[in-house]
Amino acid sequence: MPRKGENIYKRKDGRWEARYIHHYEDGKAKYRSVYDYSYLDVKAKRIQAVAKMDSLHTSTVKQHATIDEICSLWLEERKADVKESTYTRYARTIKKHIIPGFDNHRLDHINADKINDVQRHLRENLSDKTVTDIMCIFKSIWKYGQENNYPCCQWNQERIKLKKTSKVTIIPTNVQKGIVSALNNYNEYVFLGVLFSLLTDVRIGEI
Repeated sequence: MPRKGENIYKRKDGRWEARYIHHYEDGKAKYRSVYDYSYLDVKAKRIQAVAKMDSLHTSTVKQHATIDEICSLWLEERKADVKESTYTRYARTIKKHIIPGFDNHRLDHINADKINDVQRHLRENLSDKTVTDIMCIFKSIWKYGQENNYPCCQWNQERIKLKKTSKVTIIPTNVQKGIVSALNNYNEYVFLGVLFSLLTDVRIGEI
């Protein structure tokens, strides 16, 4: 038997009617109905109708999703699996390079040519290593979108041709001795850090 508030009624013609909210207009609910000669069957029909409607709604939302939205979903999924420092790096890269690079376009407005154009633009201003890191994150985000039925186009990453690196200049021994002598006259941490780096070949960023 129907429960109070279920919106399922027995009609005069012997059929059961189950009503459900289909959409809203001007803040008012608009209803649709399904019918059957059995209470359980009409209830099952309504469940199917609501599920189909929810599926269509979800599909519409995904079709209009932007690069910002898919990045946020991807970040949220990664949050529990990576270290806080890694998560912060991902978030910073997305905010600084990926979202601005695509002008926060809708996903269905981004094609393979656009992605490769963004990659080429990044290479004009950043090192090969930095661009590789950015595109690695973007590739993971794009794959996440494809696997979750977002309108992410098929894309084969354009191979990055490495820039010619400049020749490394080795500091002559006599110059190194002069630098060491000068640094020994200072006790500040910054000078000690430079001295340590010079004598151990450890990069200053690793200290």
